[in-house]
Amino acid sequence: MYKAYKLSDYNKYQGKVIQIEEVNVYYPGFKNKGGYEIRYIPMVEYYTVKDTSTFSDGALNYFSSYERGDIITVLEKKNDRYKTHIYSFWYYYLSIPELIILLLISFILLAICMVYVIKV
Repeated sequence: MYKAYKLSDYNKYQGKVIQIEEVNVYYPGFKNKGGYEIRYIPMVEYYTVKDTSTFSDGALNYFSSYERGDIITVLEKKNDRYKTHIYSFWYYYLSIPELIILLLISFILLAICMVYVIKV
């Protein structure tokens, strides 16, 4: 709900995925057993009233796969054009950490409900 409210801080523009960047990212692991993973980051070109801009949205995202040529909506912060995001459910509304928290809360509530049903 908070992010839907904050949409008023952004301008929406039409953009196009012009390239998919393959990036090798190091992630720290448990007890220093980290590793590398390949992430595919869309590079987007979008068109404002004044000019054409390009950005890459490197948000950690496992549930969305864009391809070169896809038409998308871009959010650009009104007072800071360098704060730009892809406007989609997985890129804007629900990030990986938020999804994990939501799942944990759901499992806890489910466990509480099951304990209550067993007692009744």
